[in-house]
Amino acid sequence: MQLKKSNEEAQKGRETTDEYAELAEKMAKLEQEEKSQLEELVQFKENDPEVLKQRRDQAMLALKGANRWTGIRKIKLKDPFF
Repeated sequence: MQLKKSNEEAQKGRETTDEYAELAEKMAKLEQEEKSQLEELVQFKENDPEVLKQRRDQAMLALKGANRWTGIRKIKLKDPFF
């Protein structure tokens, strides 16, 4: 009985208002918009200049390593990505 009474007292002033409902709805819409924008951003990640530079650097590093192992020294290689 005491627990029920203290629970009722704690709930006073916490009733859902129209303003709260509007804000909750707006927040849900904004969260959905953020989610869709993040999904769209993932699609463009492969074309990010920084990602492309990292891939190019990794490929050149692998190419130089392969040339060291095979003994190729005097071949001047152009950047294979450009």
